[in-house]
Amino acid sequence: MKPRRDYDTAKLIDASIAALRAQGMYAAARMLSEQGVPFATAHRVLRQPGLRRTYGDAVLH
Repeated sequence: MKPRRDYDTAKLIDASIAALRAQGMYAAARMLSEQGVPFATAHRVLRQPGLRRTYGDAVLH
């Protein structure tokens, strides 16, 4: 997978993974949905957070 070029989207994905860990799948999925992230992307990110793309050379955690 190519590194992500959009810093704002990368931060959103990081926040959704944090929400997944803290508040569960529903809260994380809702966050992404409200920001217009396509279902397929949200599903991939939330089901396999360890396989997410990075921003440039580093994950943003």
